[in-house]
Amino acid sequence: MIKKIILIIIIILINFTNTELIEQGITTLNIGENNLMCSIIDTPNEFIYFGTSTSPAQIIKISLSNFTKISTLTLQEGLDYISTGIIDREKELAYFATSTIPSQLIMINLSTFSFISNLTIPEQISPISTSAVDDKNSIGYFGSNTDPGSIIKVNLTNFSIISIYNLSEEENSIEGLAIDTQNQILYLGTYNVPAKIIKINLTIFEKVDEITLDSSYGGVRAGQYDPVHDMVYFIVESSPNKVLKIHGSSFIITNTLNLSSQVYPTFDLMINPLNGSLFIGSYTQPAIIVQISLTNFSILSNLTLSEGGSNIMTSNIDPGAGFVYFGTHTFPGYVIKVELHDFIEIDSIELTPPENKIKAGAIDSIEGYGYFATESFPPVIIKMRLSDLVVVDRLDIPDSFGGITTGAVDSINKILYFGTDTSPAAIFKFNLETFTLMDILPLDEPENELILSLIDNQNQIGYFGTNTNPGMIIKINLGTFTKLNTYVFESGEKSVSTGFIDSNGEYGYFGINSYPSSIIKLRLSNFERIGKINLETEQSSLSTSMIDNQNKYGYFGSNTIIGSIIKIDLSNFQAVGLISSSSTSYFSSGFIDNEYNIGVFSTLTFPGKLIEFDLTNFCLSKINTISTGKGYPLSVYYDENKHLAYYGTYTNPGQIIKVFENGIIPSPSPSPVPVPVSESNSHLAVGLGVGLGIPLAIILVIVVFFVFFKRKSKSKNVSTIQDDEDQKLI
Repeated sequence: MIKKIILIIIIILINFTNTELIEQGITTLNIGENNLMCSIIDTPNEFIYFGTSTSPAQIIKISLSNFTKISTLTLQEGLDYISTGIIDREKELAYFATSTIPSQLIMINLSTFSFISNLTIPEQISPISTSAVDDKNSIGYFGSNTDPGSIIKVNLTNFSIISIYNLSEEENSIEGLAIDTQNQILYLGTYNVPAKIIKINLTIFEKVDEITLDSSYGGVRAGQYDPVHDMVYFIVESSPNKVLKIHGSSFIITNTLNLSSQVYPTFDLMINPLNGSLFIGSYTQPAIIVQISLTNFSILSNLTLSEGGSNIMTSNIDPGAGFVYFGTHTFPGYVIKVELHDFIEIDSIELTPPENKIKAGAIDSIEGYGYFATESFPPVIIKMRLSDLVVVDRLDIPDSFGGITTGAVDSINKILYFGTDTSPAAIFKFNLETFTLMDILPLDEPENELILSLIDNQNQIGYFGTNTNPGMIIKINLGTFTKLNTYVFESGEKSVSTGFIDSNGEYGYFGINSYPSSIIKLRLSNFERIGKINLETEQSSLSTSMIDNQNKYGYFGSNTIIGSIIKIDLSNFQAVGLISSSSTSYFSSGFIDNEYNIGVFSTLTFPGKLIEFDLTNFCLSKINTISTGKGYPLSVYYDENKHLAYYGTYTNPGQIIKVFENGIIPSPSPSPVPVPVSESNSHLAVGLGVGLGIPLAIILVIVVFFVFFKRKSKSKNVSTIQDDEDQKLI
């Protein structure tokens, strides 16, 4: 009987915590601006563009900041019925395809919002129905609605066809494409019976695998790839319509989700990587928007739109701002803006646009300044006085240098280092006293996309990790500002997403963001590989880490919807504990304060959360929500002497949030309920119902009290492998 009561209470609490979708507004277009077929979003410049299926075709530009139409570009005669589009944000160019025979590819300059040129596609592989972009390599892929289907590979730089891949007989009408740019894989779905999901290796531009669907299914309508979890999702017509979940590497269907009979999906779906959800709009009157959890693959919520919101054909998402946009296939067209979260104002410093999405930074605790780099294009480095959060200087970086993704400071020598996301990458060296660029160290191919930077002040060595497959660690002599050597990880050990070095600079511990993830220990003097800890799949997507030098432990956090904290004993390189709680998700950054005996992880959510855990007992001790709701704290810079943390947010515009003064995290009202955890090595934190109100909190305390004395300890889920693999240097 008690177990049934507990189950009922848990179900109630889970229903309280479902993410709510709120329809915020509708923009009605003019007569003639009909049948919105596709959309592209330019989040750095805060615009969204919709292409129409009209004759002639039109492209409509809408401001994201105030949700108003800016302008309409009517194309010349013969450029009719736009079906799909892609964007090259770095070059500020867009490419739209028409569904005519022959199809036309249309190049648009977004900065001037003007037509540049068009490229005619051969009639036998027309019309074009879908597209995907590899923006790093400036290549577009366009799928045809033909029997059989074809993929056209286009060089976006010189706007020419590179090659064409023709599918086999009975592989017809490509309606859905999903691209994995990191591993150079393209997934496509065919719109015939039986339909197929096909995997194409883009390096050799050939089919490497296929899945033939059950004959009871109809055609495949849309696809989307989730790079965080290496999953690809496709909408399939059937009764009822379904969403297929496919593991990319193994290319196996792992799950199938039935949609409501009232939901007739569009040819588009969107993933919100920041909260792990999938959005589908329905081609119905009125339209319904479905939100799906990627973790447990279940429907979180449905939103029925108001008058005017019918027949959704296209969608796009701005996860940093917390909005998703839908375009309708109606006369006239409508654009619907849907809010993903309930926003509340915060007491923080908001930067000046285009100082958007703080991606990297470092603090000079001695002099009392913070340096924050934005993801805007071109990037801006902001110098901020930490005592009162006043911006005292700004440094514009030339757009030819690319984006800044990681940074570290040498407070002793007053030097700041930033790494870029370019191919190949580069490292910038700045003089903090003059706030000027001193030098640039260009790296070599394939040392691309730096995402991690670590400074060994004692030995004047820097270590930079790459977002490549396999991942790399680049060792830099900071005194001479020259590259010493590079360690290349094993095949499949991709994306060195996080890591730390010990206080002596002897060992480095690196989180590998493969699927599943792993932690690798290197001797830094000669890059000798010491050992590897393999994690379970639910602990994958390592995003942050920190070292407790005083007690010789390391902690790694996962970027998953149910967040995990993995505790590593550095003395023997063994995993000794795990906290996994439904109250935490998408860890983004963290710090340790030994004086208060706590560690704190932040969550990349709206609103952001600060997750505090006790270092001695390794249990959650406090969960605090940033009270105003302006979240997405992507990075943290901690002044351990003053017990102050400075969070940079991944929002438009960016913000700096100052917290943890005097060891106290500001608490919302009512205060969260502390979450007890198991005393075994595998600490499982339940943590349901935090902040749901006093009545639910009281019920939760009773439930947890009962569970605390009745539950059984769970065994540890982490395995350790010591190896003596040879080092790899280039």
